Amino acid sequence: MCFDYHVRDSNVTEGTAVVLRRVLRWVSMVIGVTLPLDGVAQTYHLRDGRILLAQQVQVRGDQLVQRVADGASGGAEIGYPLSQVSRLEWPEPDVLKQAMLEARAGRWESAMRAASEVSAVFEPFGKLPGSWWVPAEILRLKAALALGLQVQAVEVERVVERAPDEPTRQTSYFLLAWVHVRDGRVREARALLSDTRRIPVNAHTEAEAALVWGELHERQQAPEAALESFLRIPVFAPWRDDLQPRALLGSARAYRRLGDEDRCERAVIELTDQYPHSREAQLAQKEFNL
Repeated sequence: MCFDYHVRDSNVTEGTAVVLRRVLRWVSMVIGVTLPLDGVAQTYHLRDGRILLAQQVQVRGDQLVQRVADGASGGAEIGYPLSQVSRLEWPEPDVLKQAMLEARAGRWESAMRAASEVSAVFEPFGKLPGSWWVPAEILRLKAALALGLQVQAVEVERVVERAPDEPTRQTSYFLLAWVHVRDGRVREARALLSDTRRIPVNAHTEAEAALVWGELHERQQAPEAALESFLRIPVFAPWRDDLQPRALLGSARAYRRLGDEDRCERAVIELTDQYPHSREAQLAQKEFNL
């Protein structure tokens, strides 16, 4: 151990060295107990400069509650208003990492469960630097939309307001446009998608933009424009397993509207073969009488 090495090479007496080694071992044990294994503490930073370890407090209502030693009563508590928290220092939760992996694989049910768990924990601190509420909430809403669940525009607008940077804000606007399409607010969706100040089309956003445009054209019963949008996804982003099922189903619907039954059938077969457990595959089986 490095502590022992430095003690042996010092000029202190043997008895003193023994004491020092014991003290240093005790300090190292305390550090190991109070910090997570990755060396990054989960902490709340208060506006007055104080720092609270997350493992020492609980969120109760609108307060952080810390239990402190009290010889007379066996324990006492101190409350800190949540409004006094200025920022969080918190490594990315493992649950959120797993949720993102599930989403990339198109396993939306498990992704939504995990994202919801993280969102609930960080919701009281959604506006603060260091909070993981925004990415967790984006993933939860995206999963809900992918599963065909009802999402209110106000839910997405909350994320837009709290987005910490431009890429996150752009992703939020995509979700808002998607909600508008699902709710039949075509004019609002088109205006949002066409505003490159809010959603600039680039390599990062192109595939998601194509999907929402495809949804919009499908809603307007414009099969040629819908097909063009949906086909961009497998061509330019074949690695996006989270987007492929919806693109294939949209393509099949567009081909049918255009009277191309052969390509419609091939799109449906690819969907059910490649993504048999997806919601889109189940819809296709009913819609196309498979």
